[in-house]
Amino acid sequence: MVGFIAIYRRPEHGPTPYLDNLHVRPSNRSGGLGGRLLIEAANQLRKLGENTLYLWLVDGNDAAQRFYERLGGLPTERSSKEVFGVPLKTLKIEWDDLGPIIRGATAASQ
Repeated sequence: MVGFIAIYRRPEHGPTPYLDNLHVRPSNRSGGLGGRLLIEAANQLRKLGENTLYLWLVDGNDAAQRFYERLGGLPTERSSKEVFGVPLKTLKIEWDDLGPIIRGATAASQ
């Protein structure tokens, strides 16, 4: 496996789909796979009647933040969370429209 994406549409995550994981093996990064995974997820969400998405990332993960912002994600909130007993500062990235993901990732992979 070189990459995967996991998105939840569950009430405990709120009314907006939640991108829990998007991972690409380090040796396969910068080749467009993350964008293609995100495009496919956005297309599937649209088929399900969804048009929004959000995620939390560790504040300071600048490469991930740049990736999501290039695809139209907007930083909207900072928070502190405890993950496996470790306090982390986190940043929420949101899309109120999945169109920029589809357009941005498609353009980036060409």
